[in-house]
Amino acid sequence: MRSPASARSLTLPPAQPLKIHKKAGGDSKRIPAAGATEKVDEQMECKDCSNPFTFTVGEQEFFESKGFDNKPVRPSPRPSPRPPPRPRG
Repeated sequence: MRSPASARSLTLPPAQPLKIHKKAGGDSKRIPAAGATEKVDEQMECKDCSNPFTFTVGEQEFFESKGFDNKPVRPSPRPSPRPPPRPRG
């Protein structure tokens, strides 16, 4: 027969505390506790053409989630604009 779950001792690692920031509208936003670095958009230069591009916070989070260690050296590809419609005739 199994012992009841309350008799078992389960040890979990301590969770990192989060600060709650309340906005004037009543919405709350979680802010990482001290020690965590806040990401900001970074201006970078393309390795090929030396044009500036922005490494956005969203791209930084994507790179981090995939486990990439290096920052990009070229801008991410953008979709080309749609060609104009063909004249009918």
